[in-house]
Amino acid sequence: MSLVAFVILAYEHILTFGDEVEYVWKKRFTPLTLLFLLNRYFALPAFAVSMSAVFYPAWSAKGFVLHSRQQTDH
Repeated sequence: MSLVAFVILAYEHILTFGDEVEYVWKKRFTPLTLLFLLNRYFALPAFAVSMSAVFYPAWSAKGFVLHSRQQTDH
């Protein structure tokens, strides 16, 4: 289900990029512009990292504990 949400988010970014250029990039830069851009472009990579944590077994809680113990044993 998470993968579907990620694909929909990426698809929405593609579909609305033209509107973004017209209504955001061609206008005066304000603090609200910064807030919009942070919200829009931070979400996609953050979602990608969280998706990799779901699908990559080493990111599991058990894998993290094992990795942490190995680091402290040295």
